[in-house]
Amino acid sequence: RAWLGGKPDEYVVYLFSGLSVTLPASRLRAFEPKAGEDGGFDLTWPTAEEFLEPFGWDVADKLVTKGFCVVQCYLGDAAHKGASEAVKGVTGWKRFVEEFEPAYLGRGAQGKAAWLESDLPDSEAGSGLELC
Repeated sequence: RAWLGGKPDEYVVYLFSGLSVTLPASRLRAFEPKAGEDGGFDLTWPTAEEFLEPFGWDVADKLVTKGFCVVQCYLGDAAHKGASEAVKGVTGWKRFVEEFEPAYLGRGAQGKAAWLESDLPDSEAGSGLELC
């Protein structure tokens, strides 16, 4: 994702690793990811609050039309590893009630889910899992 930077013809580019770089427009090219069902993703996690509502509508649309939605986040390897480690300690994994499962996990899902503690929108994330 790229935004116009502080100088004319300059963009700030946010990388999936969580880093950002400033580049001249001449160094940019369009990126078209593979679809979620082909090993890519359908949407990227919003990087600003004003994008949250349209993101929610886009996720809902994918769930209705495809039965699932693959979301790419802008987090580094440390956050991913931290989330993987944190989830190992989560207990209470179970299947959803059959009527609700497609709404949460998509059609034909075979996974289980666990409820996590709620957090406040302005609180600091304490683990990689809380960043997700």
